[in-house]
Formats: sequence, C-alpha cells, structure tokens
Amino acid sequence: MPANQFFPETNLQKSFFLSIANDNTNRDQEWLSRLNRPWTGLSIGFTDFGNTRALGTAISLMPFAEFDLFPSKTRLKLHLGLGASRFTTKFNQVSNRFNRGISTDYSWSFRSFLIYDIFARNPGSLRLGAGFFHQSNGHTKLPNQGLNSFLLSFSSKITPYPDRPPIPKTAYSPLQKSRQYYLGLRIGIGQHVLTYDDFLLEDIEDYNQPKEVYAVALSSGIVINRFLKVGAGVHYRFYEHYYDYIVKTKTQPYARAPTRNASNIGIFFGGELLLSHVGLEFQMGINFYKPFYEEEWLLNEEQLNWYYQLKKHIPTRMGLKLYALNTNNNPKHNVFIGAHINANLGQADFTELTIGYVRRLSFKNY
Repeated sequence: MPANQFFPETNLQKSFFLSIANDNTNRDQEWLSRLNRPWTGLSIGFTDFGNTRALGTAISLMPFAEFDLFPSKTRLKLHLGLGASRFTTKFNQVSNRFNRGISTDYSWSFRSFLIYDIFARNPGSLRLGAGFFHQSNGHTKLPNQGLNSFLLSFSSKITPYPDRPPIPKTAYSPLQKSRQYYLGLRIGIGQHVLTYDDFLLEDIEDYNQPKEVYAVALSSGIVINRFLKVGAGVHYRFYEHYYDYIVKTKTQPYARAPTRNASNIGIFFGGELLLSHVGLEFQMGINFYKPFYEEEWLLNEEQLNWYYQLKKHIPTRMGLKLYALNTNNNPKHNVFIGAHINANLGQADFTELTIGYVRRLSFKNY
C-alpha cells in the first residue's frame, strides 16, 4: 500500500522465507496444551518491494508461532511473527524524498497470516495463505509512515521425522484451572524523535535524532492457568526531547515547569501470553497527563482535531519479553528483559528496552 502521497510506483512485491520450528507435540507444558500445541520457531526472509531503486530490499529475522484455529474441524492456521528487518534503501530528503515509509536501516517487522493446508501428509505439506506484513522503525526517526503489504503465499512444510509417534495425551500432566496473583515493576529507556518539518525548525537534525524516554511502571493482576497474565498498572514517562525543546524555545506556558510538562502519567491494562521463557504482551491505557503532546502534534500536523484527542489519551504498547526462569513453573521471583513499541493509539511513539521484576503470590487450583 502507498505509505504517503506521491509514493513511488511499485511492481509485484516478492518474498522468500525459510523457517525452522518445533512442532511441540512431545513437550509437556501447560501453555502448549492450552493453545493446542502451536509450532514455534524462527524465520529468515528476503523481500523485494517491487521498486529496488526507491524502496530497495530487506532481510528479516522473525520469531513466530503458528496456531491451529480449529484443530478438529479444519486445516486453518494462524501464523504470527514479530522481529526486525534490515533495509538496503531508505528515505532521503534529496534523492529519495517520496519514500516516507522507511527512514532507518533497521525496523520492526510484524507478520500475520491465515494459512490453509491444501495437502497435509508427512513428510511434507502444501499450503496457501493470505496475510499482512508491516515494517516500521518505532518512531526512532522521521518520517516513519511504515510499509504495509497485503500478500498471498504458497508454502511447503517438511517434517524431518514423520514416523515419530506422539506421546499419548494420557501421559501429559493433567490440566487444572488455576490462578495466581502477581506484583510487577519495570523500568525502561526508549528512543523518540520530535519532528522532521524543516519549515518550522532551523535545527532540524537535532529534532530528528533520537533522544531518550525514561519510563517506570507498577502493575498487579492475575495469572490464569499458568499461561495467561492479565492486569493493570500505572506508568510515568519523561521525554528528553520535550524537555530540551521547552528549555531551548522557552515555549509558554510549558517553560514555567519544563520537567513537569515533559512528563507523562497514565494507567494501563492488558494481557500477556506466557510461553515458557518468552512473553508476548499487549497493553492499552488512558493518559491523564501529557501536556506537551499538543505541541508535538502541531509540529507535525496542521491543526488539532478529534483524532488528536484519541491519540493523546489512548496509549498502546506491544512487545516481547525474555524471562530468566520458566514461567510455567510458577516461580515466586522472576526477572525479564524486553523490547516494546509504545504508541499513541496506533501510531508509534517510541521504541523501548525494559528490565523488570515479577513477584508471584500464592498459587491456587480451583
């Protein structure tokens, strides 16, 4: 899809992906049983966007999970991948000014596909798919319209050990409903840019280079059946770009308290899939305090409108966590590192690296 007005013309987009995965048939973990034993693995891929001069090509590395949607009725599967891409060509104000989709060498990448097995027999299967592919740098440099593609796919899945019998279901640990409350703390540092509009600012390079966002959050909630974590919390963020702009330009009324006006306070709620040492997290919330976002909007847009109000007050967050201890074992104490995209509604705000601590309380079956 065109990322912006006057976007370069493109021919057919072409991709080739090679994946290696575990079918998880013989792994006895509760999250696998609850999710119908998805395949999990890693993909590496090459993409030609249909215009190598203006858009170039990309190499992508993406962890993924593939779920049976209706295992007893159809051969339909959901494939989800989240990773990173390396681009050969990007936006340039002089030589490539109409490609406002990608302005950095590296970007986040997300794939979501529905796949149907048209021929499913060991050791191989033939499959058709349709889905969505998105790339964006997470607001670490502007312009960042992102690249969005709708694709058809044809693939084959080869199983090296087709005759290996699965472990009988009776051998797995019996599933019991359970709940466990938790408390969480995380701190993070992110990368955020302010604007690229050189008609408004003289020092454009300074404002289009990433500066830090410092974040801290407290949360609590419940872990359901060892694999689904739901909860809510409160966050505080400090934007270095906001502070520097306020101090340099002495913009009123923000200059009266630059630290306070460069801050953001909000609440959030969301969920996380706990997949052994990996967590897949999504959150949405409400910003109670983010005064300087109005000025940031006007630096990049013409006027305030209803969409501005939504984006100012509805933060979202999505990313991956890596836990030190296996979450399936209900550890009382656990630590993690993570990488997340934080957004204003659906538009990227900043890319964040986090570390955190989780304290689980009493575990109960019911």
